[in-house]
Amino acid sequence: MQKSNPPCFLIVGLGNPGLRYRATYHSIGAICVTSYAKERGLAFGTPRGKPFCYAKDATSNSVFVLPLTFMNDSGSAVAHALAYFKKTPAQLLVVHDDSDMNVGAYKFSFDQRSAGHKGVQSIIDALEMQKFRRLKIGVRSIRERSRKKAETFVLKRISSRDKTVLEHVFKEAEKDLASENK
Repeated sequence: MQKSNPPCFLIVGLGNPGLRYRATYHSIGAICVTSYAKERGLAFGTPRGKPFCYAKDATSNSVFVLPLTFMNDSGSAVAHALAYFKKTPAQLLVVHDDSDMNVGAYKFSFDQRSAGHKGVQSIIDALEMQKFRRLKIGVRSIRERSRKKAETFVLKRISSRDKTVLEHVFKEAEKDLASENK
């Protein structure tokens, strides 16, 4: 019996473009997706006139996508990517930061509101639905004494201690996703 390919996923990593934002907590989705592509030896390319770049992985039958827009305009890039690859929101996984969870935590979710995340809200608005999967990665410091507003830390550079923890999170989340899709 021949083994069928797993369903094709469009795995989108949210973040802000440019060197200034590349290594910030708010860009953790883009950092994670870039890490997945790099592990597989994939390079990102940009289709002419499209607001995203992508790397295709034939082995996992997935496409890794990075919007070239700012976080708050991610919906346009995601809608363009879905159309370009002829995929539906059911085949979409959006990877993003979650300021309500501590660094080291992650959670898969489906059909949930944005909870104030403007990048996710932009996608919900562009697709006119919230029925897509998300991988939320915690970015709140576990050393925080009093709860700070997300705006005070998400645009800060990721500390070396947190970077190590987050790299472990990427690997664990990837294992969970792979086992879920068997």
